[in-house]
Amino acid sequence: MDKPRIEKQIEKRTLDPKHAAWLVENRAATQRTSAKLYGLLRKHPQKLNDLALETQHLVAVSFSLWRSAFLSDKTGFREDTQAGSINFLSEMLQNNAIAYSQERSAKDWTFNYYADNARYRLRELKERWPGFQRRLTPPKGKQTPKNRWSYLQTAFDVAVNHFASLLKKGADRGVSP
Repeated sequence: MDKPRIEKQIEKRTLDPKHAAWLVENRAATQRTSAKLYGLLRKHPQKLNDLALETQHLVAVSFSLWRSAFLSDKTGFREDTQAGSINFLSEMLQNNAIAYSQERSAKDWTFNYYADNARYRLRELKERWPGFQRRLTPPKGKQTPKNRWSYLQTAFDVAVNHFASLLKKGADRGVSP
């Protein structure tokens, strides 16, 4: 017998327990790395002017990973990404504002936006820091949203550790720890 309509709607909107566990674990990973970054920024304010671009990139990666984790349950269908991008743009134009609920509704597009922002910023840090070499994307065939996110989170951890060593060395951008 078919489930009543209300049960179908609840199932459709209910958080999957496995995804809930993934969210808690992985948001905590981003927050731990972000807390470490925050501690470094507060501990070494006199050195931050020499590493201003790097500081901005790391804070941007922090926010992008934190936000994209919430959106990682995207479908992965190109059609959903396209619909999300159009709806997002419509919302922005019509209301001149975007809130989390609109980001969530367009999660197939917004996840990509935030994950790509983190990847672009980490790639730029790789170019500036010869000693910082991390793969930023999973191999082809394993590029699920959660795998993409995990690769970026690992690179963020390594980048913050590299940044810490630069701060300890005296903020010489060209020197690899």
